[in-house]
Amino acid sequence: MISGLYIYQSKELTRVEENLREHIRLGYFTALTGSVGAGKTTLVRKMIADLKKSKAALVSESMSMEKERVNLTSLVNALYMDFGEKPDKERESRDRKLFQLIEKSGRQVALFIDDAHSLQNKTLFGLKALVEKGLCVVLVGHPRLAFNLKRGLMEEIGQRCECLELQGLTGEVGSYLKWLIEEAKGKIEIFSPEAREEIEQLCRTPLQVQRICWEAIKQGYQEGEKQISRDTILNVIMPDFRDLRTELRRKGYTARDLAYDYGYNTAQVNRFLDGKLPVDDPAGKTLSVFLKTLGIGR
Repeated sequence: MISGLYIYQSKELTRVEENLREHIRLGYFTALTGSVGAGKTTLVRKMIADLKKSKAALVSESMSMEKERVNLTSLVNALYMDFGEKPDKERESRDRKLFQLIEKSGRQVALFIDDAHSLQNKTLFGLKALVEKGLCVVLVGHPRLAFNLKRGLMEEIGQRCECLELQGLTGEVGSYLKWLIEEAKGKIEIFSPEAREEIEQLCRTPLQVQRICWEAIKQGYQEGEKQISRDTILNVIMPDFRDLRTELRRKGYTARDLAYDYGYNTAQVNRFLDGKLPVDDPAGKTLSVFLKTLGIGR
């Protein structure tokens, strides 16, 4: 348990955790990606706690909440803070001192950057110099980050970055559901077979399962259900749960992001998302292919 949060050790989570631990040991430039609620933050918090406890690495974190405004200078300042040092005002001196601190640390120095899908490309390129000087960088973000790194424009960085994807509960929703109820000192029989089947069809991440289950349990209790029914599961699902824009948001995209990435205007992308672009429209064809690549094609 980490800070009051139980961790379901799925087969996929175990595999990704082992790979991430090895990447950090080797000092790789790594991107850990996954949809909203897939378990990225929980995994990274556990990894950071383990590294600090074992002192296997000096851990640095970018704590800024506005990642789109983060630049190389702010990341360098974060590293200095975690080294317990003050950066020199003159840039050349500042950078030389930082490289020396990394080299003389005697252990791996790992910089974790959450919500890295919001970083500007210029900032990602700037990290290259730090990686080349021996800094281990772990980018954590939505699948948009991985897709961005695969683009030709980002080839210089993407080819240097090892991508690990946390897909969530692929094939293990039923096992997770059982574990979740047992952790709550309940029994799996609280859900009818039809309700469990519906949850397995709907959910892909731990966060989705938790949200839907707890809401269904509350509603079922209020209505006096002995077992949570399929209808109750469907009643607690928000109307936009399977909406195309919601699916995109889970991957880290908005209409504005798609417009920027593909050189369209936002109004054009919104028309596509609303199903109002002609079927033969070139933009519509391009975006349809991209959605299928994301696994959310119509």
